[in-house]
Formats: sequence, structure tokens, C-alpha cells
Amino acid sequence: MNKKYLLIVLLAVVVAILAGLISSSLPDGLEKASKSLGFADKTKAGSGIFIDYQLSAFPFPALSTIISGILGIIIIVFIFKSISNATHIGEFLKKILSLEKNK
Repeated sequence: MNKKYLLIVLLAVVVAILAGLISSSLPDGLEKASKSLGFADKTKAGSGIFIDYQLSAFPFPALSTIISGILGIIIIVFIFKSISNATHIGEFLKKILSLEKNK
């Protein structure tokens, strides 16, 4: 992996850690809007591994949020890398970036 991409991933992990430490327990904008519009009570409680941006397996909310953020980053990187490999978009982006450098 290129050092630049590794640096971006590490920066994203640091942001996930900081966001987990300073995250609020108050509802986010989407939850607040659904409550104010009256359809929050009509929905079913979700099930899955990332409910309320936390992992149910971890008893500490801050740690749970940090780990779910890091897992989210890993999932997104895996998806992007898979799409890049399948479509050769990486080569296309390198050509575009090299053309911009030559301007």
C-alpha cells in the first residue's frame, strides 16, 4: 500500500478515536427530526452490529464507538479497494492525477 494511502487511513482511525471520545449521547439530527415529525415511534428498533454507532458486545460506550468507527473505516477501505481492483479505476485516477500535475 502506498504511504500516502496508509497515512490517510491512519488519519481516519485517529479521527474515529477522537470522535468516539467526544461523541454525544444526545440524539443526532436525523433522530431529532424523526421525533419532531412524529414518526420515530412508528419504526421498529433496529438490529445489527452498529446500533447507535456502537457495538453491543462492548460494555463501555466510548470504546464501543471507537471500535465501531475503526471497523467502519476497514469496511469502507475494503469496499473501495475491491471496486478499484474490479474496475481498474485506480489506473484511471492515476492518469487523471498525472495529467493535473503536468498542467
